[in-house]
Amino acid sequence: MTSAPHADRRKRTTINRTLAATATAAATALLLVSCSSTPDAVLGEPLETDLWSTPELDGGTVSITAESLEPVSAGTAAAWNLGYPDQDAYLARFTVEVVDGSFEQPEDDRDMTLAFENKHWVIGTEAGQVRGPSRLTESISGRSKELGKVCPSSGVPVKAALAAGDVAEVCALLLAPGGSTVTEVGYSNAKKDRTRRTMGGAMTITWSVEDAK
Repeated sequence: MTSAPHADRRKRTTINRTLAATATAAATALLLVSCSSTPDAVLGEPLETDLWSTPELDGGTVSITAESLEPVSAGTAAAWNLGYPDQDAYLARFTVEVVDGSFEQPEDDRDMTLAFENKHWVIGTEAGQVRGPSRLTESISGRSKELGKVCPSSGVPVKAALAAGDVAEVCALLLAPGGSTVTEVGYSNAKKDRTRRTMGGAMTITWSVEDAK
């Protein structure tokens, strides 16, 4: 039979291990990769790519341009009620247009696209690339209404513009670890073709940026 003190020590050890594992998992989820590779283009240059797992553009190609990256001041972040402590917020603006094929959706699908939602955009620092946070919580809770006006997150106008053959404007809210140096922005749902040596799937294309601080 296990004594009470021994049971307590074992319980504390289990809790400590669980907390450590949780912290490690959270850190891993924050970073997409441990370090950044050489960017594919510079801010303002277009990059052409197919989209991974996107039925709206099956076999087609889009051109994406990273237009700008703007830091959000601490005061503005507080006024917008962003609620991301110890992180630097940025607004990244992109333009997207279809250059091959057409952008369509099945008739029974909703009239919007998720291909360019916030989680597909990344910001790169000296520590690695960080995926954009979900905007769904802000939308449901009604928080950050000012952010919604300055940086809309809806996929409805994006889908409408691309389906009409027009240029779509996309704004992403990106978060970097506080005090870090920003080196690039990117799109993580570009398509990587399968070859004899590599598996197909999603890949990240990137644009280098000057430190926006």
